[in-house]
Amino acid sequence: MDNSNFGLEMNDAMALPADVVKPGARIDFKAAEVMGLDKPSYKVQLVDENKEFTDYPVDNHSIVAPYYSGEYLFNLEITWGNGNHQIFYWFKVNTEKAIEQIGLKINDSLPGGWNINLNGDKEGQILKNGKVVGRIEMVGYYGDNSSLPNHSSIVRREDIVSGLGNAKMYILDRDMPAASPEQRTWTELYVVAPISDSSLAFGVSIETDDFSMNSDMAAMRNILQSLALK
Repeated sequence: MDNSNFGLEMNDAMALPADVVKPGARIDFKAAEVMGLDKPSYKVQLVDENKEFTDYPVDNHSIVAPYYSGEYLFNLEITWGNGNHQIFYWFKVNTEKAIEQIGLKINDSLPGGWNINLNGDKEGQILKNGKVVGRIEMVGYYGDNSSLPNHSSIVRREDIVSGLGNAKMYILDRDMPAASPEQRTWTELYVVAPISDSSLAFGVSIETDDFSMNSDMAAMRNILQSLALK
């Protein structure tokens, strides 16, 4: 980002050219530490067309760009503490290969007793004998195991080829958050299929158990061959 964006007035900031980024891309910013001052802390706000400010999630010293297409104006506040040591910086991003351009379709028949109910072309439910046992969803992807659901631990992982491209299939042990009134554990098949030229992936999951594991894994492989990108 161009450092000339420090200290601009609002109208000038709104006229800034946008940096093109991929949807879901991670945008890093790291200020230098200053002797005698606290380590820098960061606050980011998104500015809408009405010049209203909304707090935007910050992860340490980075943010994740919006997943939907459009131009987005941000204000970054960096504070060193120990007095009034603070700067403000404007930046604008334009997401490319927008999420709206990515969709799913079903090419082939599914195994007996299995069905997929797509909700639009980006997510859906997986049914086994009429009961919902899994889901298809779009998730952020930053490599390795970054797309796995919370409260999960890996039992096994393998590389597979699917109709969505190269993917990884996991066997996960899952549990509920400690604050949830419903406490239970279960086993889940979870597949992560990264989408090329984006920081996104399709996550495909099926809840299973020891008795059904082999047949559910066979069904998952069949389902993955049936899915394709539009």
